[in-house]
Amino acid sequence: MNPSLDLAALRAMLEDFFAGLPVQVYLFGSAARGALRRGSDLDVGVLPQAPLPVGLLSQLRERLEESNLLFRVDLVDLSQAPPELVQRVQTEGVRWIG
Repeated sequence: MNPSLDLAALRAMLEDFFAGLPVQVYLFGSAARGALRRGSDLDVGVLPQAPLPVGLLSQLRERLEESNLLFRVDLVDLSQAPPELVQRVQTEGVRWIG
């Protein structure tokens, strides 16, 4: 199990998926802190800067479920999250896109 390979694959997948779209994407949680271990998931926050096409995040969730990533990905729509979580993700997370 090589977490850095999964992180690189996930980041590439997200960069491709969101290419040209007005979003900020953050890695947060244990992966952002460098504390991934067996049973961890990859926490990814998506903060749209403008309305996204309907169903786009559902499509991404399906792709992630069908991917060969070793870690489960927890995709969070930060536009629907409590302000405290958004602030924590923006300050403690790692911005990957945007």
